[in-house]
Amino acid sequence: MSYIKDIIKNILPYGLLKYYWKTKRINHNCEVIHFNSFQKMSTAIRNSIKYLPRDIDLIVGIPRSGMIPAYMIALFLNKPCCSFTEFKNNIPPEHGERDIQHINRDPQKILIVDDSICSGNALKKIKQEIKKIKTNQTFLYYTVFSTPEAKHEVDFYAEITELPRIFQWNYMYHSIINKSCLDFDGILCEDPSDDDNDDGDRYKHFLLNAKQLYIPNTKIHAIVTSRLEKYRHETELWLHHHNIEYDNLIMLDLPDAMTRQKLNIHARFKADIYKKDKNAILFIESNDKQARDIAKLAGKPCICLETDSLYE
Repeated sequence: MSYIKDIIKNILPYGLLKYYWKTKRINHNCEVIHFNSFQKMSTAIRNSIKYLPRDIDLIVGIPRSGMIPAYMIALFLNKPCCSFTEFKNNIPPEHGERDIQHINRDPQKILIVDDSICSGNALKKIKQEIKKIKTNQTFLYYTVFSTPEAKHEVDFYAEITELPRIFQWNYMYHSIINKSCLDFDGILCEDPSDDDNDDGDRYKHFLLNAKQLYIPNTKIHAIVTSRLEKYRHETELWLHHHNIEYDNLIMLDLPDAMTRQKLNIHARFKADIYKKDKNAILFIESNDKQARDIAKLAGKPCICLETDSLYE
């Protein structure tokens, strides 16, 4: 990757170069999937603050994802903030121990905030709700990430992001899971302790009773795990118990954990499955080193959930 950077550095002005590397992208069959992080959202909001009116009385977030940027904006501007549900029900905003100067108890200019806009349907519902309130208050609409087509639906946006896109705060619950390979331990459930990882009865007990971590609300394309094939029964029982839907469960077919440890082919095994799977456009891995290796070996993008880093 470094040599590509060197080539681009010689042909792009610094400003364009900085912009190019600012946005992480997943590229598969000429399709770019944009990955936006909390850091990127925070930076985008900070850069857009100067365009917002200073006479805004109240920041109102659209639950759930809209509450994150709403509170960021409120903190940056030192303004009160509440959810749209609280606003509708006349519940006054809380501001904690730190005082907010010039709180308008009867706010007249209100900024409605969401994290993103695409079709605009969610915003239309909010606008319909506001019409029912029958108020003379002024409402302005803000989103952090907007598609080019939807930017005219809001008064302010921080950045234009093309579709398809995923966010750090929702990729485990995004429809992209339908086209993704997922690691098991460290993603769907906790990792076993050293004591539990005995390749015997304690390990079987762990497999049946492991604490769940992130359970997607859509069907997983493929679960690709270094768990041994001989533990398929226990693994399937756990998946069934937690109502996890999946199309494929691919496990490592080796005789025992000692052989697996000796061969150390975790990343190579996963990358080989991922590379050959033409329907998979993303791998989500728990271990950072393995995530780097999977991306490199498969030549396809991999997200490390442990660090929320995208490797291409």
